[in-house]
Amino acid sequence: MRLSAEQFAELAASFDARQPARTHERRRAARLELQARLTIVPIADDRLQDPVKVTACDFSARGIAILYHAQMVPGQQFITQMPRKDGVGLVSLLCTVKHCHSSGPDYYRIGAEFTCVLPTGQLSQADPLENARQMKRIRESMLE
Repeated sequence: MRLSAEQFAELAASFDARQPARTHERRRAARLELQARLTIVPIADDRLQDPVKVTACDFSARGIAILYHAQMVPGQQFITQMPRKDGVGLVSLLCTVKHCHSSGPDYYRIGAEFTCVLPTGQLSQADPLENARQMKRIRESMLE
């Protein structure tokens, strides 16, 4: 999944993101470097785990790189919530881990691809079982 230019611009404007100095990389989408605290909700065994704070290192229209205290495996998913440009509300994105590399003794740099934008109100704080069912339905619909 790729964010539209409008979605990407809105999310980029909510951070103090900057173009990287290096331009020799051959990527499918331009990246913006940033240092921002975000909340992610890891998904394990079709269940939403407790929300955790991570540091976002960079992001593009196709994905995001984060620093996290635990290792994640390719294919694992998490939800990230990014603030809107106007500061009102959050955009929830389902992300799929593509790679994970040690970035020091206590952190991993995790590269993830955006899978889909979750509709507002998609997740309920009150019913984790319903959330797991919704996540399973979303994943299955992505594979069809």
